[in-house]
This record gives sequence, C-alpha cells and structure tokens, in this order.
Amino acid sequence: MLARSTDLHIVATDGCFDSNGNFITGPEPDPKELEDAFRWEVLKLLKDAGKINDLVIENMMVGITAASTYIAELLSTPLIKKGWRD
Repeated sequence: MLARSTDLHIVATDGCFDSNGNFITGPEPDPKELEDAFRWEVLKLLKDAGKINDLVIENMMVGITAASTYIAELLSTPLIKKGWRD
C-alpha cells in the first residue's frame, strides 16, 4: 500500500569553488526561512491552479492545521472543473 509522504529531500551544495579551485563553504541557511519561502511558493502554485483561495493561504501562513487537511483533501480529489470537487 502506498502512503503519502510529507518529506522533502533536496541535494544542494554548501559552498562553491573560487578561481584558484579552493572550496569555500557558504553560510548555513536558517531552516525557518527556507520553510516559510517554500510554503509560500507551494501555496501560490495551489492558488494559481484554483485549488485554494486567499482565506486558506492566510490560515496556512499562521499555522492552522485544519487548512492543511482541507488542502490535502482537495489535492486527493479529482476536479470536474476549476473550483468544483467531484
């Protein structure tokens, strides 16, 4: 049985090479800043797709868990037309 996973895995460098070939480590990102930016981009994509509205976005940005359940339900339900659930 397949289960939904809410994990996000990425491959990212932690620095770069200078003109002499030396590896320079970059600053460690703040996970909270990355989380907020990622959340905002996902919510923006869902709004553009007609899956959520501004009220849901507002609730998600303040951390209301009922909104995330609502979004999960919308995403798992096929839509007949924009804004209508099957």
